[in-house]
Amino acid sequence: CTLLNPEIILIGDNTAVVTGIDEFEGVIDNENKDSFNIKGRQSFIFTKEKNEWKIIHHHRSKLPK
Repeated sequence: CTLLNPEIILIGDNTAVVTGIDEFEGVIDNENKDSFNIKGRQSFIFTKEKNEWKIIHHHRSKLPK
């Protein structure tokens, strides 16, 4: 999964919010090998601990068609 046009918002020196649209593509392992493409919006909150960025919250919502 890759975030398309991510937006990064720094909140102080130790917190960042990253948001963007993602796109999943894949193939279902069934008789027909059906493919799928699902777009969604993701958001992450990162905090810096001992010079390492760690995810402290994540959310993903499927975009309506």
